[in-house]
Amino acid sequence: MKFAHQRIVTPLFVALAAAFATTSALAAESVDLAVKGVIRPSACNVSVSTSELDFGTISAQTLSETAMTVLESRPVTVNVACDADTVLAISTADGRAGTAQAGALQAISASVPDSYGYGLGEVAGRRIGAFAVTLGDATVDGAAGRRLRKDTNESRWYAITNQADAVIRTTRWTAYASAAAPTTPMPVSTVSQVYTIQPVINTTANLPELTQGIPMDGQLTFTVQYL
Repeated sequence: MKFAHQRIVTPLFVALAAAFATTSALAAESVDLAVKGVIRPSACNVSVSTSELDFGTISAQTLSETAMTVLESRPVTVNVACDADTVLAISTADGRAGTAQAGALQAISASVPDSYGYGLGEVAGRRIGAFAVTLGDATVDGAAGRRLRKDTNESRWYAITNQADAVIRTTRWTAYASAAAPTTPMPVSTVSQVYTIQPVINTTANLPELTQGIPMDGQLTFTVQYL
């Protein structure tokens, strides 16, 4: 992170040096400073039970030349803590967008479209595979949570009533409802949401040359969205 910060700042110093080197005819006698921020009724902190899911060393001998290889699923828990009751949703983002292998998730379930796949990176232009993200149980303010889903292009929320509804893609947000209003996001103070991560490895015919280690490099970001 420090190196990236230096890469951003250095061009700024070059630009300033160039500006001071110009003639006085080009000098500005005033400059604007924008002061911005967002004031919210409350603030929420999001954390995750582990920062990394390491599937270890996968022997090439266990992979197939013609079929995708489904790895064991693993759970991860996302925790949200707000300083007051807040109407919110949790969204996901794929840090390796554009690298999910087409057809990979159908090795888990034939009904899961490619649009639900998260990327595992690529090497030499060849994709390593994809992984699926599925909602598990939720605890909301100390009780079992009623989960809702909504795609970003939709105007209404839907209750999650089956396993197919629980598969998450990057355009799908998750919120929580009460029994009295089962399709309306309710204010919450704490959320503990379990997600299941299941990777699928590409066929060896489509992987890079297996002459050296090939990294499985997925990245998933969870974000609190204020509603």
